[in-house]
Amino acid sequence: MMTPHSQLLLPRWRAAAEALLPVVAISVWKWIEPLGHSRPLDMLFGIFLGVIIITIAWREGFPSAQEAGLSPHTPHARALGHALLAVLPLLVAVIVWAWATGRLYADAALLRALICYPFGAFMQDAAVFVFVLPRAEAAWGQRTGLAATALLFGAVHLPNPLLSPGSVLLVLVLSWGWRRERSLIALALAHGLLGAVCDKAIHVSMRIGMSWFR
Repeated sequence: MMTPHSQLLLPRWRAAAEALLPVVAISVWKWIEPLGHSRPLDMLFGIFLGVIIITIAWREGFPSAQEAGLSPHTPHARALGHALLAVLPLLVAVIVWAWATGRLYADAALLRALICYPFGAFMQDAAVFVFVLPRAEAAWGQRTGLAATALLFGAVHLPNPLLSPGSVLLVLVLSWGWRRERSLIALALAHGLLGAVCDKAIHVSMRIGMSWFR
C-alpha cells in the first residue's frame, strides 16, 4: 500500500491555499456568463490553469514518477483491477437506478465516449490526486485532507444535484485504489468508464455552473 505524499513540505496555510486554487478558479469560471460556456475559451482557460498548476509544482519540486502514478514499474493492470473494483458499486448503482426509472438505453455515441472520456478523466485525476490531495493532506492531515479533496471536487460540479455528490463519492472510492497502487492510467480508465456510461447510456446531465440552468 502506498503512503501519502511524503516530500511536500509546505506551511499549512500555503498548502491549503494551493489546494483551493484550482477549485476556486474553475468554479468561478463556470459561473461566468457567457465566457464559461464557450468551448474555445474553456480550452484556453484549461491550458492557462494547467500552466499555473505545473509552474507551482515545478517551483516546489515535482513528485516522482511513482508518486505521480506514472511509473513504468507500477503494475498498472493490477491497479486497474483495484480502480474498477472501487467504482463497480457506483456503476452498478447508477445502472440499476436508470433501469428502474426507465432512463437506461443505448446511445450510438457510447463507444466513442468510452474511448474519449479517459483522456479528460486523466487530466482531472492528475489535478485531484497529484496536485490537490497532497496539499490538502499537508494542510489538514490524511483523513481530513481526503475528505476535503472529495468535497472540493464535488463543489466544482455544483449545482448539478447528481454530478456533485457523485463526484464526492468518486474521489473517495478511487482513493482506495490510489492508496494501493498509484496509477493515473488506472484511475483515468475507471473514471472514464463511469463518466461515459452516465453520459451516453443513462444521459445524466453533465452541466455545471450556469450551464445547469439552461
